[in-house]
Amino acid sequence: SRRAAICEKDIEDPLRAFHEHRRRLELDGDDWTPIEELKRLAAAHQLWRQLDAVFAELMDRAGGDSQRLELLSRRESVSREHLEDQARAFDFLVQRYRLDDGDLDLLRALTQDAEALDGWAWLLPLLEAAQRAPVDESSTEELMVTAALYEEKLEDLDRAFAIYREVFVLEPQTGHVLERLRDLAESTGNHEQLADALRMAAASSEDQELTLKLLRIIANIYEEKLDAPARAIDIHRRLLDLREAEMPSLEVVIDWHRQRNEHRDLRDRLQQWCVLAPEEESRIARLLEIARVSQQKLNDPEEALSAFGRVLELEPEEDEA
Repeated sequence: SRRAAICEKDIEDPLRAFHEHRRRLELDGDDWTPIEELKRLAAAHQLWRQLDAVFAELMDRAGGDSQRLELLSRRESVSREHLEDQARAFDFLVQRYRLDDGDLDLLRALTQDAEALDGWAWLLPLLEAAQRAPVDESSTEELMVTAALYEEKLEDLDRAFAIYREVFVLEPQTGHVLERLRDLAESTGNHEQLADALRMAAASSEDQELTLKLLRIIANIYEEKLDAPARAIDIHRRLLDLREAEMPSLEVVIDWHRQRNEHRDLRDRLQQWCVLAPEEESRIARLLEIARVSQQKLNDPEEALSAFGRVLELEPEEDEA
C-alpha cells in the first residue's frame, strides 16, 4: 500500500501503482480490499482492461461459485460500461446464468441482450445446456451431435462452436471436443471466446495435469492469436503457482520483467530459475545477471556478493565475478 502510494503520488506513475495493488492481491488472494484502489485507479486513468485482467486472474483462483459469480458480474460491468463491448458483456451474463440458472433477473437481462444483439441462435443452445442438471453422459453426447449438425448441415460454425464450448466447460476432460473447438476457433476467429471457455474449465477442474494443459493452451492463444502479452503473463504466473518447475513459463516471465526494467521481480524469478536449473553450468549467466541487477539497480551489494560467490564456486576463473 505504501509503495503504491509512492508510485502514484511521488513518482506520478499510476500504472505502476496499479500493479503494486495487484501484487497485494497476488500475495493474499483472500483479501480483496485492494480491489477498491484498483477500481479508483482504473476510473481515474482508464485502466479498465488492466482491471478486467485482474478479475480474470482472480477467477482462476476463485474458491467457489459465489466468488465466480461476483467476479463475472464485475467483468460484465467493466465490459458493458467502460470497454463498450456489449457482446463480451453478454458472454459473461451467459457464464453467470450457467452457475445460477435460477436467477430470473439474470434470465431477463439475458433475453434483453439477446434481442439487442440478435443473439438468440447463439444463446439458446447455451441456455439449454445450462439447464441440464445434473449433467449426464447422454446429455453431452446429444449436444455434441447437435453441434455437428449445425456445422455439417447448416454450416453455422458460430453456433456449433457455442455448443461445443458449453460441452467442454461442463466436461473438460473430453479431449476431442477441445480439438474441435480449436479448429473452429481458427475458422471463425473466436479465439477470445475459446480462451474464456478454457479459463472456466481450468478453474473448475480438479485434475491438475488437465488444468496445466489448458493454461498452456490459453497462454499460447493470448500470445499467438490475440496479441495480448500482458494477459498471457497472467496465465504464465498461474502456471508457476501450480507448478514451480514450469520452466517455459518461467523463461517468459523473466523476459517480461527484464524488458520492463522490473528489477526486483526479475531478480526473484532469476533466483527461482537458478534453484530449478538442471545443470550447474547453465546457472552462471543467470547468477551474473542477479549480481549485476543487485549491484547496479537494487543497491544491494550483499546479494551481489553472494551471487558472485556462487559463480566462483561453479567457475573459479570467471573474470566478471
